[in-house]
Amino acid sequence: MMFGQPTYKGISPRAKALLAKEENLDVDFKSEVKLDSEDLVAFANSDTGGTLLLGIEELRDAKSRQYTNIRGCTINDENKQKINAKAYSCIPHIEISIHAENISGIPFYRIEIPSGKSKPYCTQSGIYKIRKDGRNKALLPDELFHIFLEKESDNFLSNFKRATVELREELNEQNNALMNSMWETAVETETNIEKAVSNIGDMLNDVYAGVESAEANIQEFYREMSESTHKLKEDIEINYDVKDKLATVDKNIINLAWKLNSILDHLNIEDPEITYAREQFQGILWASKRIFKEHKIASEETFLEEIYERAPRIIRENYKLEDIINWYNTPTQL
Repeated sequence: MMFGQPTYKGISPRAKALLAKEENLDVDFKSEVKLDSEDLVAFANSDTGGTLLLGIEELRDAKSRQYTNIRGCTINDENKQKINAKAYSCIPHIEISIHAENISGIPFYRIEIPSGKSKPYCTQSGIYKIRKDGRNKALLPDELFHIFLEKESDNFLSNFKRATVELREELNEQNNALMNSMWETAVETETNIEKAVSNIGDMLNDVYAGVESAEANIQEFYREMSESTHKLKEDIEINYDVKDKLATVDKNIINLAWKLNSILDHLNIEDPEITYAREQFQGILWASKRIFKEHKIASEETFLEEIYERAPRIIRENYKLEDIINWYNTPTQL
């Protein structure tokens, strides 16, 4: 190696394994550092992600068998910034990791693109691609729609679970507070009764001092009162049931819901839940139509029927297929 020539670490086991492969679902070779953002989008939209090897040329021998030729590329900050800029220009931004590899003194780049968490991804010009069969392929309308639905379903499920956990925690706190309050009341009642019985016994003992029959009556009275006190405490502990309180809470919630619906009907205001669901669904429709229009893709006649059949229940309960068609064909929303 000539003096002044930059040196790099050796090749990683992963890069060595990838070089032994042909271009496929999870690896692609580029002979130059020049990178297309469509390559990043395609891997980020796939289920497994993938790897780009820059400075690697794929060739075929006389028997059409593929093999790789390591041409190498310049490893410097400028090229690294260009690669990062490509990833940052995608919508949403794509997280990548850049690694410098070296084999036999020839450096090249290994770029790892994980499967994205914010699918679908597109280029700055609005092109959607996905990695399939060792190539970058355009996302079909139904595939893009399924990705949108899956993303919204995951968001809804996550929000629903979080709300359920919060409600359960709130009910548990109310339940514990109620139990503590009732227990304290029972203990306080028992203490007061015991004090009253003790005071009565003391007074009767003073009045009927020396009278055996009166003393026996007082002792019997004290015993009966003590038994009654303990029985009262046991009844409170055994019969204590939070379900009555929860039933009251449920009843109040239902009453509030009826009152709210009555107010909305009186003021001719649409249920906010229906409004939110409609706007979200219309957004998906108009986004799909915009994508079809930009890429000059003709949607099938049954496309809107399939969308309606897979729509959330609140949409199907409040709107008909004709409404969906009208939303889709409304030009002012494009």
